[in-house]
Amino acid sequence: MAMVCPRCSGDNVKIRLLREGAAAPGSYRAGAEEGRFSPFEEPAGGGGRRRPFACCEDCGYTWRAAGRSSYLPVLLAALLLLLFLPGILAGVNAFLAHFDPPHSGSRRVSSPQEADSVWAQAYTPLEDFDFYVDGETLHLTRCKSREDKIYIAPSYDYNGRTLPVVSLEGGMFFPSVDSIILSEGIESVDLAVFNSCGVKNVYFPSTVKDFDGWSYFHHGEILYYGGDEAMWSEIFPYERRELDFVEIVCSASVSDLLGLGQSPDR
Repeated sequence: MAMVCPRCSGDNVKIRLLREGAAAPGSYRAGAEEGRFSPFEEPAGGGGRRRPFACCEDCGYTWRAAGRSSYLPVLLAALLLLLFLPGILAGVNAFLAHFDPPHSGSRRVSSPQEADSVWAQAYTPLEDFDFYVDGETLHLTRCKSREDKIYIAPSYDYNGRTLPVVSLEGGMFFPSVDSIILSEGIESVDLAVFNSCGVKNVYFPSTVKDFDGWSYFHHGEILYYGGDEAMWSEIFPYERRELDFVEIVCSASVSDLLGLGQSPDR
């Protein structure tokens, strides 16, 4: 809706920013006679803040454009918000990430069977791990899953290839995991893989021939081992009291453990 001049009723009105102050003579005398100033000249001394004034181009009448000035701070605030919003959001995300647990990967929808089981009934997906590929083998370095039941598959599909998991490296499972299944075929498990993870139930594969991280298990319930007792005595040549599990079960089978009779779906 066009602004109308209150003197001549014309609609040829322009909005100009002028300094507020005493009237000064100018090319538009009508505006000056009313105690206001010309749209082309500022008051002597240049004092006062610039404000929007309506100036009639036909008769020269100049008056304060009431209510228009309130839009300027809002527009400036909106512009600043748009400029700084990405940085603000990045800062908030960084702050929240600082308090997030390391298990920040995906969360699967558990089946009713899994909800009643100590163990995961499906493999933990590859995207829930940090890893690297060496030749045709896969090496897992960190578990990012939000699940408290972890099942590492014997192999994963990566870039069109099926790569066997051969090693676990670093402190993979902290801060809290209830159960972990390490599939047969894994050959190397680093010293600190179970450091501070608080796991209660573990399946340890017979394919691991050397492991020195037994002292990182605390208040465990049952450790299932895929090899027989003779193989167990080789991988654990210490006194029984040095391993903090209530029970150790040798010659265990993952299939029997899960009660499935077959390997789970990938």
